[in-house]
Amino acid sequence: MDSDSSRCNKEDFVALLEGFEAEDVLTPISMTQLINIEDSYEEIIEIISNSSHHCYPVYNDGIDDILGILYIRDLLINKSEPFDLHSLLHYPIFISENKNLLEILKEFKQKETSFAIVVDEHGAIRGTVTSEDILDSFCESSASDASLQDLVKMKGNDYLINARFPLDEFNKKFDQELIGEDCDSFGGFVIEQFTYVPELGEVLTIDDMVITVSQTEGAKLQELTVSFNTK
Repeated sequence: MDSDSSRCNKEDFVALLEGFEAEDVLTPISMTQLINIEDSYEEIIEIISNSSHHCYPVYNDGIDDILGILYIRDLLINKSEPFDLHSLLHYPIFISENKNLLEILKEFKQKETSFAIVVDEHGAIRGTVTSEDILDSFCESSASDASLQDLVKMKGNDYLINARFPLDEFNKKFDQELIGEDCDSFGGFVIEQFTYVPELGEVLTIDDMVITVSQTEGAKLQELTVSFNTK
């Protein structure tokens, strides 16, 4: 792709980020896995073993009383006897539900985090937002029953993959080691590599793997074709 096209697309992506707000991508607090400050180490381990998140809000007397954020890495590395959850908490970032996505990403970078608590104009907690939420919001399922269309084997070594397909599952399936900085989905990884939302037909080559944008809808990726060049 030429540099002018790349620059234009990056500008369009910035405009898209400015056009959406936290309330457009947040996970409602009712759907957020929380941890009580009184939970034991064993109880917390059970909670995180049944979910795939890397951090959790910790509350005291209710969802509007968030004390801090617990990162799994801190829990596993710094377990003390007796267990002291307070000492592991990070001060939470609170952002307005009306803050645009570009400003949120800038704040994440500045404060070296990827997680924030979203509040309304009265200070009540509405939910959470992560950098993964933002990036993956530009990936969209192309089927009403996404589980049936996540990955389709085509001719030869070609595969049609839903943009929402989990990146870790892709790595397991194809014995790859792709790493997403701020994403969980395969489509989010592709967006990170381009640094903007690629258009239909754009191609990304990684070693013997060729990824082609095969279906989009507006500013969202829907499907990608992955071809493996075997010798």
